[in-house]
Amino acid sequence: MKTKQLTKNWKEIELEELLDYEQPTKYIVKSTNYDDSYQTPVLTAGKSFLLGYTNETEGIFDNPPVIIFDDFTTATKYVDFKFKVKSSAMKILKPKNEKISPRFIFYMMKGIRINSSTHKRYYLSVYQQIKIPIPFKDGEPDLEEQERIVKILEDAQRLKEKGENVDNFLDEYLKSVFSEMFLVKGYPEEKLENLCVIRRGASPRPIKKYLGGDVPWIKIGDGTRGGDIYMYNTREKITEEGAKKSVMLKSGSFIFANCGVSLGFARIIKFDGCIHDGWLSFANLDKSKLDGIYLLKFINSLTDHLRKTAPDGTQPNLNTGIMKRLKVPLPPLSEQRKFSKIVDQINGMKEYIKKINLNSGELFNSLTDKAFGGKL
Repeated sequence: MKTKQLTKNWKEIELEELLDYEQPTKYIVKSTNYDDSYQTPVLTAGKSFLLGYTNETEGIFDNPPVIIFDDFTTATKYVDFKFKVKSSAMKILKPKNEKISPRFIFYMMKGIRINSSTHKRYYLSVYQQIKIPIPFKDGEPDLEEQERIVKILEDAQRLKEKGENVDNFLDEYLKSVFSEMFLVKGYPEEKLENLCVIRRGASPRPIKKYLGGDVPWIKIGDGTRGGDIYMYNTREKITEEGAKKSVMLKSGSFIFANCGVSLGFARIIKFDGCIHDGWLSFANLDKSKLDGIYLLKFINSLTDHLRKTAPDGTQPNLNTGIMKRLKVPLPPLSEQRKFSKIVDQINGMKEYIKKINLNSGELFNSLTDKAFGGKL
């Protein structure tokens, strides 16, 4: 097998080593008198894809899933049903190894960029020699990792097709990545109190006496503003005297809203400031077990659940005792940090998008390139 070592656990492999190809000659439809009442779809790898339905019963391809590849335009389609074809100008591609996902290869092939303006057949002359990255585990292709990546991209594809705005697209994408990486794995758990120091904020009384200073004052409503990870500013500020009666935190601190409109939200502050008594701070994280971004996204994945389970009262409140008992799954730290890097990449994309107004289609292509470069 011709390989080239990439980043850890990824290798580049030529398509001819991954895929068998079949000429479509025996599946070509004899009559183009199509009718929607017929059973068998007639396909092309081009934009039109489904040309119509035929009532012919012989020469039907019946061994899906496969990839169909237009030999002249290099267009590809993934097909998971029986079919016939219109012409011989294509290849029918199927993995040689059961540990290779055809859906994964399909997405990878869509990311290949070549100049196909010359009129020639491209699969045998060009594509078979193209190398694509494949995740490996224990010396074999990692099918589970392939399927995980496919699931992430398909979720992103559906969001793109719904016309979500780019920020929502990216936020939902991160939720999908987090879920796929961590929420269905059954990792060992540990109580939050064993992973960090939980401290409640404090509000100087009467607060009006201390408003109007220079120290950022983080009130409950501030948790609903901005992104879902970082908090960059506050609506109000208090005096130095008021700050001494509150809980002062440094930039980079982790805070959690235990009541009010922001109940259940976790944020990382990007400034020095002090917190209202409706916030908790999580300090001294055990960095041998826990990455801060992972913890934040885990808690934010529970926001709806935490709101529903908060004890009733004049105002629902998740006190420090409840949060100390919260059980946190502990995936390998390397996986947590890998996710943290993805978050950094997504935040970088958000900043880039603000500058160039990138649309969701272009964004999806960018995510695809990163995923199959072994960077997600």
